[in-house]
Amino acid sequence: MTPLERSLAVINGDMPDRISGYPPTVACDVASKILGREVNTGTPSLWYAEAKAWMAVEAAFAEFEHKLVEDRLELHQVWRYYPDVRNFIEVTNRAPKMGPED
Repeated sequence: MTPLERSLAVINGDMPDRISGYPPTVACDVASKILGREVNTGTPSLWYAEAKAWMAVEAAFAEFEHKLVEDRLELHQVWRYYPDVRNFIEVTNRAPKMGPED
């Protein structure tokens, strides 16, 4: 399986051939647009939000972790039930195909 096939298998609830070397993430601004609200799912803005919650009280960090899991689950549900979003991700993760005349 390719890395993309592994990611799509997990999104679809299937078992990949092996575990990815890193957890695939979606930029927070992209995930926020997909879900229509502020979301922390990956990239440095996630790290900032995590550090900010960690420096606050313990309950704030626990709430941050809970929201992170909820955000990721909701994002995966959107991918599963809305093929247009999944298709967009598949198409944008592929190299352009070159024809024989190119």
